[in-house]
Amino acid sequence: MRHFAVDVETATNQRSSICQIGLVEVLDDRVVPVYSSLVRPPGNAYSYHNIWVHGIQPEDTRDSPTFEEVWPDIAAYFAHTVWAHNAPFDFGCLTATLEYYFLPVPTWKKGCTYRETRMGLKKACEHYGIFLLNHHDALADATACGEVLRRVRLERTPEGLR
Repeated sequence: MRHFAVDVETATNQRSSICQIGLVEVLDDRVVPVYSSLVRPPGNAYSYHNIWVHGIQPEDTRDSPTFEEVWPDIAAYFAHTVWAHNAPFDFGCLTATLEYYFLPVPTWKKGCTYRETRMGLKKACEHYGIFLLNHHDALADATACGEVLRRVRLERTPEGLR
């Protein structure tokens, strides 16, 4: 069974405003980056609060692909088990964005590392000794999520992610 971890950042409080996505494959012995892209949100509109959280600004995504253009590159990964830290947020954003572009929403098997640890991502990384490179960068957070998943699974079962 293949496992992936995803993280998204949004430009506004609208769940359909994805402005960055990161995706990694989670293996028993490592986490491998699969995909990372800035995404031009609808209207390239941003709220000050969201910019403050992740640092992504309209000029960063002005020439980036829309989610509609990104989705064909990553859709196949969602045929596998996909994890996120605080999964209701990330999967809610993915669903809202797919619906915004009238793209079919896949039925994917989802997991939540927050549910597994009951700790925020930063705290979970501290607990497991994981270096969180750049919190609120989608690829960095997806990587951290994947590392948390890997450590939790290896800690709980001798066969790890299988």
